[in-house]
Amino acid sequence: MPSDITICGHIYYDIIYLLNKFPKEKDDIRNPIVKKQFGGAFNTLKALRRINKKLKINAMSILGKDHIGNEAIKELKRLKIQTNNIVRSNQTNDDFIIINQKNNSKTVFPRTFHKKIKKMPNLKNTKWIHFMYLDNIEFLDIYSDIIINKTDNQIFSADISNKKFKKTNIKKYLPFIDYLIFSTKELNSILGGSNYNNFTPDVVNKLKNLNKIVPNIIVHSKSKSMFFHNQNFIIYDYKIKTNEKLNILGAGDNFAACILNEIISKKTISTLSLQKAHKFATAYCLANKNI
Repeated sequence: MPSDITICGHIYYDIIYLLNKFPKEKDDIRNPIVKKQFGGAFNTLKALRRINKKLKINAMSILGKDHIGNEAIKELKRLKIQTNNIVRSNQTNDDFIIINQKNNSKTVFPRTFHKKIKKMPNLKNTKWIHFMYLDNIEFLDIYSDIIINKTDNQIFSADISNKKFKKTNIKKYLPFIDYLIFSTKELNSILGGSNYNNFTPDVVNKLKNLNKIVPNIIVHSKSKSMFFHNQNFIIYDYKIKTNEKLNILGAGDNFAACILNEIISKKTISTLSLQKAHKFATAYCLANKNI
């Protein structure tokens, strides 16, 4: 069945600890809030389905032949997401995550078990593919051939998550990307700086130069987002008044999912699109504040 979009990337089995502060060595933390759920590309798949019940969504990933992989397949099918392009391996990826509510930070310990796929599913007829995450070496080891073998009728979007990608040659893949989505946390990495953490005039100029390579760029922070197209841009300032401690895990994926749905459904990105994405991501965080 033809899909509106394929989400391509690793799925992880998350073991999440929600703590009031980051633990110190030899700390004894009793009865923490813990949840186990699927993350990585699964976050965007689930968010897309939540925001659009009619969207035809396809998943391209690798899952283990273990019971965790079987449960992931069941949940994807329950969400009416196509699973024909999921490859089965020996063991499902997992990660251990600490959410520090004191400063809304996360610390992640991922374990990626998969090796290069011998026979990659054919995605030549898939019009839109979204890659997660373009800067991760674990992702590029598996999926880089799909990117460089892009056909003329395909649209590629991607987000990035690593704060540093010295081991990856991301510039090699940027010319194939039509839409790039990332947060201000990744500014130093993608712009080659050391003190870029906000939308300063210098950062905006550098993003406009990057826009010459990637035709559409969406950058977001907690309080602002910018959309660049043809070296022009629009800005949305987001104001939220809440003293709530948030679980920020998956916030960026939910922001990206909302943007993707706007592009597919409305064929454009507007200030209203950025506003919707901020509100959608915030609503997700508030709903999951206690996991």
